[in-house]
Formats: sequence, structure tokens, C-alpha cells
Amino acid sequence: MSNNNNGITTAVSGRRNRPGTKKKELFGWESKSSSSSADDTTMQEDFDNPFIVQEIIQKQIRKSCKKVKRLISIPKFGKVDDEGNGDENGSSEQSSASIDKNVWIYEHMRQFLLEINLFILAHKDVCTKETQPEMKISSNMLNVNESEELMYLCPVFTPPENVPAIDYMVHIHTQSTGVLNDTKLFPSRNDISKKSMKEIRILCRRIYRIFAFSYYVHQEQFAAFEKKTHLAERFQRFLKKYEMMSSKDFLIPDEAFK
Repeated sequence: MSNNNNGITTAVSGRRNRPGTKKKELFGWESKSSSSSADDTTMQEDFDNPFIVQEIIQKQIRKSCKKVKRLISIPKFGKVDDEGNGDENGSSEQSSASIDKNVWIYEHMRQFLLEINLFILAHKDVCTKETQPEMKISSNMLNVNESEELMYLCPVFTPPENVPAIDYMVHIHTQSTGVLNDTKLFPSRNDISKKSMKEIRILCRRIYRIFAFSYYVHQEQFAAFEKKTHLAERFQRFLKKYEMMSSKDFLIPDEAFK
């Protein structure tokens, strides 16, 4: 291994929460950065690290989950705002996108699934097999014609089956996690093929239904979780920004996030 790679390995290993780390000391290495520009330089140097994009996304979320536009935009290193954050919309000849778009989308999907796990858990007491035996959004909730209710069959089964809503959510989360961890589809986290992107688009539609169902059927749980995380807003704006889903498939009005 070259000296340069040794330096990268040392820098990366320094950004880890060790076993036994106290809660108040988690992510303590971030406060040790001498300046935003220095931290930005470190990020650029670590692109041989396959987890660097994940680190960038999670660091931005820890800074502020409210800044959705910044969170979903591909950073451009060389131009930073007052908080030391790259901005895809930054206008500078010295700025350059250091992250491939498909890699950025893939890593965001992995992050979304980590948080959606908690989103589903927030529904465990209200969305049971007894209270919601089907993954269905009724017409009166959608405020449309009575014949236009939405019923989602679980695609995990062949043929797709009608299952309780909570089972649908868990199955979709498990299936999506399996797909994103499939080394045949994603042999590298630094190079995502067009074929693999098609699989991600399919997952996006299925995962979005979880948020839409919660918004219309369990509004209290949806609002409480969204207030803390802005997860649904981030996911919807992410899908629109990168055109991951047809416009006709969006069910949650943008006004819900204002």
C-alpha cells in the first residue's frame, strides 16, 4: 500500500465511533476539524474510501435535517457556503462536482432505508394487522371519485398478494435493502450502471407508497416523524429533482411540507 493510501486509511479510521463511545462524544472528530475548508479538503482526499459519500450525506443530515435542498444536492468542492457546505448550484469556475450522480442517488437510497426503518417503527402501535388489514388509501382520503381508491399488493410475492399494511411496509423495506446490497447489481459503490439505476427507480415507487399511505391514513404519526426528520419531504423532493418517478405517481402535495 502506498504512503498516500496509508494517509487515507488513517484519516478514515479517525472518523469512526468506537465501541463504548458515550452518546455525548459521538461524532467527536467533527468538532476537531480546524476549519471548514480543511474538512472539505479531507473529503476530497478520501475519495478512494468507498464510504465517503455516505459520510458526506450523514454529516449533512446531522448538521441540519431541515435544509432539504442542500441535503439532496450534489456538493461541489472548491466553493462552500458559510457553513462549509458544498452547493450544487454554486457558481464558481473553481467548483467541480466530485461525486457521480448515480453514486449520489444510490447512497441516498441506502440512507433513506436506514431512516425509513425508524419511520415504519413509529407506526407499530396504530398500524396493525387488525386496524389496517390492507395497504389501501380510500377515495374519501384522497378526495377523489369513489372508484379511485388505491390498493397496493405486495410485490415480494409471486404473484403479488394482498397483505396487511404493516407487513407491506416491512416487506418492501427488506426487499429494497436486499436489492441495494446485491453485489451482482452493485459490485461497486463507486460505479453504478444504467441497469442498476432501473432497479433503483422501481424501488423508489414502492418505497414512496409507504410515505403516501402514512400521510393519508396515519397523519398524526406522519406529522410527528416529519417534524423531527423532514424525511418524507427529503424523499419526495429527491425523487422530483432526479426524476426518479413519474409526476403522476406523486400523491403527497408539496404544501404538506410548508
